[in-house]
Amino acid sequence: MNKSNVDRLVEEIRLRHDRERVKENLRAVYKARPKYIFLTETGAIPTGELLKEAMKIMLPKRDVPLFYRMDPRRLMQYFDDWEPLLYQPEWALKDMTKEVNIANAEKTKMEEYLRKRIKDTSAPIVIYDDEIATGVSMYQLEKLLLRPSAGGLGEEFKCSNVERINSIASGGMSYPIAKITEKCNIPGSFGGGSPNIPFTQGDRIRFTGSIKRGKSEIKLKNGEFLNVSSKEIATAYKQFGREVGQELHEELERQKSLEQKVTSVIATLGLGAGIFFLQSNLTGNAISNFSNNTNSFIGIGSLAMGLIAGFFWLRKK
Repeated sequence: MNKSNVDRLVEEIRLRHDRERVKENLRAVYKARPKYIFLTETGAIPTGELLKEAMKIMLPKRDVPLFYRMDPRRLMQYFDDWEPLLYQPEWALKDMTKEVNIANAEKTKMEEYLRKRIKDTSAPIVIYDDEIATGVSMYQLEKLLLRPSAGGLGEEFKCSNVERINSIASGGMSYPIAKITEKCNIPGSFGGGSPNIPFTQGDRIRFTGSIKRGKSEIKLKNGEFLNVSSKEIATAYKQFGREVGQELHEELERQKSLEQKVTSVIATLGLGAGIFFLQSNLTGNAISNFSNNTNSFIGIGSLAMGLIAGFFWLRKK
């Protein structure tokens, strides 16, 4: 029986991504417990599907983060237009009307983008970054959220808990993101002349691209070529994400069970010891060479430890 494209892609994903590294990556995101996750709009998009499916299994439904995407090239364009103005004296800005208008239009777009997505600036945010080695990175989003003034924004956009985590996209498959509408004429190392990165500026700037719905040809590890759609790649990553997420969920449940057992033992011993020492104090029978005051101190301490352990045991249940 012929395998479907999705089945073959799942096999390819298993080959391309080290399972333990994937788990380590998911544990880091799980530990951060983010409310919002921003995906780099390149290779992190399909691996973001993996991440989302895994989080649905690993976390209670109410705690599954919201996922957004951003094109780091547009972010670089934003800072290229804004940063030169931040260091200009007022008199110089009067002769830079065009540049100021472009930057202010982009500022409005950025404010709209962030205001629509981040409702709680105190909530944990993870930037799932996959292009650190190439320089087309989301480090500037981290800078903007932690220090909004660096991009001309007000303090209302300042976020207190932002973490950038490397994605597992390196070596992975990614489907086309930017819609081919016009040639990019942005100078520099991040795509000058590439038809895949449309140039936008001013009030035309977009911080997310359009995902192509057509087919893409990818080369498999065995040397074969496979013609697949964006949806098929996303579906395959989701399936792999559910596999790994289930394994991690079982791992977390085992840890939780062990912690509950240890906590319950501590609670029982603490309460038992506390009652024993306090009872001996009340009856006037000193334990060994301990004085009544010592018995009271040990009893109260043990009782407090038992009650605290019991509280955490009940809370984890």
